[in-house]
Amino acid sequence: MKKCLFLDRDGTINKNLGYIYKYENFIWLKDAKKAIQYAYKKNYLIVIISNQSGVSRGYFKKKDCDLLNLKINESLKKFKCKIHKFYYAFYHPSFKKKKYKAVYRKPNPGLFFLAKNEMNIDLSKSFMIGDLKSDQIAAKKAGVKFKFKKKNLFKEVRSII
Repeated sequence: MKKCLFLDRDGTINKNLGYIYKYENFIWLKDAKKAIQYAYKKNYLIVIISNQSGVSRGYFKKKDCDLLNLKINESLKKFKCKIHKFYYAFYHPSFKKKKYKAVYRKPNPGLFFLAKNEMNIDLSKSFMIGDLKSDQIAAKKAGVKFKFKKKNLFKEVRSII
């Protein structure tokens, strides 16, 4: 089984400007790329776990998220690393669509268990860094160690890996 660094997206690796789906609006936070590179070189899987209710709200489409993910990984190429997988919860209780499930929306731990099963992850040897209480609650429910993102993501990653 593999160890994993789970990261929230908005507010953790990029500025949270609300409903980001275009790379032009994606602003990397200082040292986020360096933090991802560090964990990658230490043989951690890098996985994004993020609520993205903008899809169920109709602000953008799932394919917009997919395109953004490609651009994010393109920008990581010069750091010789990547995000292995992006998991999103598109569900929102005010905009219920049957194809999106509440179990995946943080603070529920569903995306952690999905990643575990799909990627053979050892949750007990994995970490999550996020900026919200819902990130912490979801990680705890999944049995994943959690740390709040503060100023320097690289220093935080280095302190736990």
